[in-house]
Amino acid sequence: MLITLSTHRVFSAQALREMTRTSDLAVALECFAKGRDGYFGVTDGGHGVYSYENGNVVHYQAFAVDVVDTLGAGDVWHGAFALALAERQPLPEAIRFASAAAALKCARRGGGMGAPSRAEVERMLGRPVTGS
Repeated sequence: MLITLSTHRVFSAQALREMTRTSDLAVALECFAKGRDGYFGVTDGGHGVYSYENGNVVHYQAFAVDVVDTLGAGDVWHGAFALALAERQPLPEAIRFASAAAALKCARRGGGMGAPSRAEVERMLGRPVTGS
């Protein structure tokens, strides 16, 4: 099973609920992650991200945007999260970076074509934007 080969596993809310048969995402995440190695998290759209860190479930709020199209938001989140991890951003920053990217995507139409630029994500996070 591929899940045992990865170091960072982030599920959609629907997938985790179906796998654990538990509707409470914090409980479902803890039940699934406890005793397993690596990182586990679950995205829940506008409700944010639940992250299993050091034996505890931590909740990260979603960024508030006027949602016009959620198509591709999960793909944008996962891509931005992978980028942030590759850049060695600390886990909380990687989650916020990915969440900002997904929120910006949801604020515009176009699936993957609505994905934001790096500069847009950095601005949303209040970070300085360098380069062009």
